[in-house]
Amino acid sequence: GAAGWWSWSFLQICDFLWDRDGAYHPRYLGTAAVRIYRRKPDTSGTGHYPRLGLATHDEWNIVQRLQRYAEQQGLRVSAECTKQKSPGARCRQCSPFFLSEVGKTQKAPRQGVSRQQVTNGVVKSLQLIGVDTTHFSGMSMRIGGLSAPFSARIPREVMHLQSGHEDKSAMEGYMRPEDPSVWYDSFAAFKL
Repeated sequence: GAAGWWSWSFLQICDFLWDRDGAYHPRYLGTAAVRIYRRKPDTSGTGHYPRLGLATHDEWNIVQRLQRYAEQQGLRVSAECTKQKSPGARCRQCSPFFLSEVGKTQKAPRQGVSRQQVTNGVVKSLQLIGVDTTHFSGMSMRIGGLSAPFSARIPREVMHLQSGHEDKSAMEGYMRPEDPSVWYDSFAAFKL
């Protein structure tokens, strides 16, 4: 999903919900949902959960790469994680997911990435796999993130649910499909 560029800098290891939709259907094993609570259109207070689907090429599998990164950095959800009790609050027990300095494994609190580091990292990653990053910027990564599903003719309602834009009616802020496949149609538009 094309969450706001600033959202990713606040993510913690406990915000990555690996195989969240696997219970609904085996085809969703190996996918992930990302818990984001700092969203204006979250009128119901339940959070925004953009999905990361399965790539068509193993080398582009973002979920596996994120899991490998977490393992390499020693990131684990703490047994004392507070997200179940207070999902919208920052967990004081779990580490930031995207670290400003990777490779350090000391016990001291680790710093999360800055907003600019997120923007630079996304642009660089897309360039490395040959994606034209003309429409990806710190001002609005959503422009580029919505261009691919729009080009693939994904329904606007699905794009709105995946992106979390606030300028829709209050009713649309409550929309939750019963079948999670619509979340993965948006992800599939990137043709990874």
